[in-house]
Amino acid sequence: MSFDTIRTAISRIGVPAVQGHRLTDSSPPPSKILLDELFAARDAGFVEAFRGFHSPKKLASFVDKWKQTPGDWAREQVGVYFDQPLNSPGHEVVVKRLFRHYEEARDDEAVAWCMVGFDRLVRRERRRMQRYDWRTRQAWVEEALHAPRNYTHAETPASSREVRNPFTGEMIEVPIRAVRNKAGNRLFSYATRHYLRRRAWRYFRRLGFMQPERYVPGVSHALRRYRDDDFTAGENLIDNWALMHICFGKHPALTFTNAYCRLQEGHTLGELTPAPYHRELWRQTEAFDVLIGLLAEARSSLVRQWAIEMIKAHHDALVPSLMPQRLIPLFEHADARVQQFAAQAFGRLDGLGLLRIETWLKLLQGTDLTALTLICEAMLKHVSPDRLDNEQLLELACARPVPVARLGLDLIQARHAGRPLALSQLSRLSEMHCAALAGEAAAWVLSMLGDVPTYDLDLASAFFDSL
Repeated sequence: MSFDTIRTAISRIGVPAVQGHRLTDSSPPPSKILLDELFAARDAGFVEAFRGFHSPKKLASFVDKWKQTPGDWAREQVGVYFDQPLNSPGHEVVVKRLFRHYEEARDDEAVAWCMVGFDRLVRRERRRMQRYDWRTRQAWVEEALHAPRNYTHAETPASSREVRNPFTGEMIEVPIRAVRNKAGNRLFSYATRHYLRRRAWRYFRRLGFMQPERYVPGVSHALRRYRDDDFTAGENLIDNWALMHICFGKHPALTFTNAYCRLQEGHTLGELTPAPYHRELWRQTEAFDVLIGLLAEARSSLVRQWAIEMIKAHHDALVPSLMPQRLIPLFEHADARVQQFAAQAFGRLDGLGLLRIETWLKLLQGTDLTALTLICEAMLKHVSPDRLDNEQLLELACARPVPVARLGLDLIQARHAGRPLALSQLSRLSEMHCAALAGEAAAWVLSMLGDVPTYDLDLASAFFDSL
């Protein structure tokens, strides 16, 4: 049963539907019947509807039910919930109870979801501040990071209340301003936000000492969840308190207080290099597989770049032992730096000569020119032209990227020198899409088509008609 179907059914019995995570000014609270139906039906709209509830008492009872529900779906919805902004009024009880439950259950993945959500609670802003030194009588302006007042309140409509006029004694109405939350508002006071971040990171910090084999896989669940929009401004990087501990916690340019991560005087963010907390655990062989997984699955380009630098610094000797199948998702990645890393690693792999032709051809369908160049060089080195049929060679030569077309043309020329192709097959090169090599290919083919014994008007004219 879909979310729309349930919402339509509920509306027919006179219960208003939920609109996002905010209620319309004129509507009463959403129906608990709707929420129960969505949860029972495992509907994708459950979290959206749940965020529309703002009664702490009802939320507390439902969270207790949510925690006790077995199965993967109910647990996965916790991750969906913490991926949303923690700004729904009254949801303090939800956040605290879910976090405490998974902390006590020693569920590393779910605690990691919570930790990322807590990191997003703090976003400072740059503000220009006037300074004055009364001794030297000099004034100047400097920039500083400021934590804005953005606590999520219980929204109330505009109203009024009656008070007695102290001068006349008569009762008068005094308007009460409506309370409306802004999009950037978040739950909890700053003191509570800082406490939640410290407590979530403390879980993993202690895990590294007490059960070190769980630390790297555990924090990798968090590293996968950070998004690029978590770093829209430079200062947002150091606002992610747990992330900075995980990736740069031992860097000399950083200091950590109970609330914030700060750059030391005279240092910049550009100096940051991987210096993770529990560095010795990241240097172990088991961490290499986790780092490769982050390249394919991390949502943030910052985390992916950090993983690349960690591999080069601590696990470079393990790269040749990778299975080629682990690199194929990296070639298809949207991040060009990940594609380039995969291409450089691919050229160093052991046993490339045993790789299937279908796998090579799939790798050549990428879009990054640097990666394609390295793949073509590896293919030219490890693949004999005899392993490809004539049709496959012609398709490579007619490809648009220059490295692939060059590879195809070189292999065709090598094949033709030892086992000549038919002139009708060579004329297919008039369909080349690579303008940089089309002239060279046309000159080579026409030198053979133009011989008197083999001259064919139809085959030669295809090159003159070609774009």
